[in-house]
Amino acid sequence: MDYPTIETVTDIIHKHAGVLGLGEINHVESALIGQGEANLNVLVKLNQTHSFNLRIGLRDKESEHRLQSEFDMLQLAPTGIGPGVFVVDFSRAEMAAPYMLLEYVAGDLKKTWDITDLKAHAHTLARLHERKFDQHGAIGHLSDAPYDFLRRFDVAVEYWQTHHPHLLEIPIVQRLLSPIRHFVTVNNDLFTRLRRFTIVHGDAHPQNILFHDDRLCYIDWEWAVIGDPACDVAMVGWDIPTSWQMKLTGKPLDEFIDAYLVLEPDDTLRQRRDVWMVYTMYFDHIYHRTQIPTDSTGKQLYTVQQIETYLTKRFL
Repeated sequence: MDYPTIETVTDIIHKHAGVLGLGEINHVESALIGQGEANLNVLVKLNQTHSFNLRIGLRDKESEHRLQSEFDMLQLAPTGIGPGVFVVDFSRAEMAAPYMLLEYVAGDLKKTWDITDLKAHAHTLARLHERKFDQHGAIGHLSDAPYDFLRRFDVAVEYWQTHHPHLLEIPIVQRLLSPIRHFVTVNNDLFTRLRRFTIVHGDAHPQNILFHDDRLCYIDWEWAVIGDPACDVAMVGWDIPTSWQMKLTGKPLDEFIDAYLVLEPDDTLRQRRDVWMVYTMYFDHIYHRTQIPTDSTGKQLYTVQQIETYLTKRFL
């Protein structure tokens, strides 16, 4: 999708001025924040005093679902943990794509984290997970069925078999499938016994965590659901580093989890965190294979190699 013109951005701001709490609009500026596979993010500055993030979906109807889910979850999240959300618009009146208007969150990504940063993340996750739910899933589609992780695994396999079957035929991917599925199977009772669930960001790796003074804020909530908090605990760091996760083992890992458990006691969190790590590694390394041909940075290949080496040593 082309970057929206300033005229388009201005029309959008005027349309939603009331929801945004704006009075007279004298000056509008826009600049690209970044573009991923699913969204284009545009910084919009108004009257040199207000800043918003115009988040544009790039996948048509699929983007409507994702943006609506993100909008719903951000409304549930505690204040300050994620950006404030104002409006989601699927009318396509101003442009041929759905969009959402969010608070613009200032902050920096950290390439290197120390234990203070890890504990700040642990405390923020605990605040995010403080509110409990009896059901799990997306807003509007919550379920009280058992939280079946093995079914989650099998559904993910079915997705790749349906959409990219050749990837599951790669020898190492094929060889890892059975032992990892067995690992999930023998640990599935850790998940089916869960009775209380929380708001889960779903993708809280270091590139989605901004630091600003004493504030830590999560961005990109498109995978947020009501679910297992161990998912978020697992995402920041793994037994090996990737282009998205830091290496997090030994004492730093223990101190990070201990800091979380002081606020949110959970007898099986450590075990579930390990299952989430392995699960995410396996399917991420399949996904990253699809990105290698168009990636000029080498990040995708590096991540695939790191995960493949780790899973091979652990399961084969």
